[in-house]
Amino acid sequence: MRKAMLISTPLFLFLTVSFYAFYHFTKSVVFYSLFVTFLTISYHFVMRLAVGLISRAFPEKLTVPDNRWFSPKKFERKIYKFLNVKKWKGHVPAYFPEAFSVEKHSLEEISKTMCGAELTHEIIFVLSFIPIFFSLEFGVPLVFVLTSFFAAAVDSVFIIVQRYNRPRILKLMKLKKD
Repeated sequence: MRKAMLISTPLFLFLTVSFYAFYHFTKSVVFYSLFVTFLTISYHFVMRLAVGLISRAFPEKLTVPDNRWFSPKKFERKIYKFLNVKKWKGHVPAYFPEAFSVEKHSLEEISKTMCGAELTHEIIFVLSFIPIFFSLEFGVPLVFVLTSFFAAAVDSVFIIVQRYNRPRILKLMKLKKD
């Protein structure tokens, strides 16, 4: 996933600039639509990389599993069961899969990493809706609304996986201590 993000981001930025140049010289509606589309996609990719980098500097107290924010809520189990999370959670890619490796890290380290990953994706989820405000400047609100909702939906998958798996990791930690 990391490689795809690092290759795709500059490609989308290049396409954004290219279609803007084509539009600037031709005033073609098609090039304008492509510019706006790739601008929006570029925002989502750049924002994700930026939040990912910034999240590495989160204070440790923000990413501890006993923080109330990360504690399981009563309604979550029903949602996980309805979504059948157990079946598909293993297919969700990770940006740094080695960070979740039980061979390389303790369960405590993994639980903190999971909290950091969840918080990162929650921030990205919220920031995914900022492009809707771009439609005030660029028009074409449907492009901004659709990409924002799609991007937020993608990040909700990562949030769900972290929230689903963390109680299991914490349970294992407790069993190891006893």
